[in-house]
Amino acid sequence: MGSELEQFLMTVKGSGPEGRVRKAMAFLESKEVYSQDDLEGCDFGRVMAHSDGSAVSTGLESFLHKAVKKATEEAQKLEAREAEEAREAREAHVPGTPLGLLGGSPGTPGGLPPTGGDILQCLHSLGIKEEKKVEKVHIDLGTQVALIDLKGLPQPNWPKSKATDDLATEMKRLKNKGIGSPYVFCELKDFLPFWAEFKDVDVESDVDEDMSSSFKALASVLEKKFGGGSAKPKKRLDVVRWNAAFDKFALSGAMVDYQLTFAAALAHKDVCMNVGLTAPLGVVARRAGLGPIYDEVCRKSWADRSHSGEQGFDVNQSALVLDRVLLKHAEDLYDAAGRHDSGAKSGGKGGIQFPVCVSCDVV
Repeated sequence: MGSELEQFLMTVKGSGPEGRVRKAMAFLESKEVYSQDDLEGCDFGRVMAHSDGSAVSTGLESFLHKAVKKATEEAQKLEAREAEEAREAREAHVPGTPLGLLGGSPGTPGGLPPTGGDILQCLHSLGIKEEKKVEKVHIDLGTQVALIDLKGLPQPNWPKSKATDDLATEMKRLKNKGIGSPYVFCELKDFLPFWAEFKDVDVESDVDEDMSSSFKALASVLEKKFGGGSAKPKKRLDVVRWNAAFDKFALSGAMVDYQLTFAAALAHKDVCMNVGLTAPLGVVARRAGLGPIYDEVCRKSWADRSHSGEQGFDVNQSALVLDRVLLKHAEDLYDAAGRHDSGAKSGGKGGIQFPVCVSCDVV
């Protein structure tokens, strides 16, 4: 206690003369004053005297008055600061929490805490944690997309080796024939992963359901009357298998020259899915199977354009946007195959209500 009081006395004006602080300490201890708090508001009488009755020197008396005055002023400043903190605490009071529960000394009006730190401590004791603000994170997609690679992709997720070799062989054959940038059309069923295969990989789960009943009846009559093969249209992969096969096809194409880059293949797949999802919303209601048909029409067209040597043709640019001419051709193929079904829009047999989809870009 004496050391703290001594440090305080050394900050009082007039403590300079050697021995003054020591003499002041001796006098204060005789009056049972051991701290700065004890010194606050002290009155040692009109005439200061030592315990033996001897008068205190004028210089020491003046110094002690200054010490009492400084201790009192600092105590008042501290009290004012605590009152301000209490006011701030009242304004920041959590609704529904009684102020009396937040601490504070008994007798303090409203039970307000003396300091802001006490508020947090009391809130924590009540199970109310201070919410920490998390800085919003920004990912620079332009940079990060360029850094993505497929290192670590498990072998079962790779495309089929034979299908990839066949694609590369056909590309080389066309190149040897003098075609500058031969894009190769492939049947996606060849890229179906093993887990998606059937014994007959051409079987499509929803082809027959997509055909209208009138078309089925007409096809049956024609087959019986005129013979020949079945009047059914070409069977295609259902949308789920098309998705699985296209992903493997996209990986294979990215490994072979003059085919779609992986980025262009993903962009084209988005366009196809958009075509499928918006198909039920058209003037003529169609189903999501229109998407895979549009994909096939596009890839056949791209192969023809590359083989013919069309100047300026770039398959990776064509794949990025919707081609309305090819879409119309895909719709005609869909309708000619009898795949139109009013249930696609009305919610009847096999019909699905689709949400409105963002429009594709248009060439």
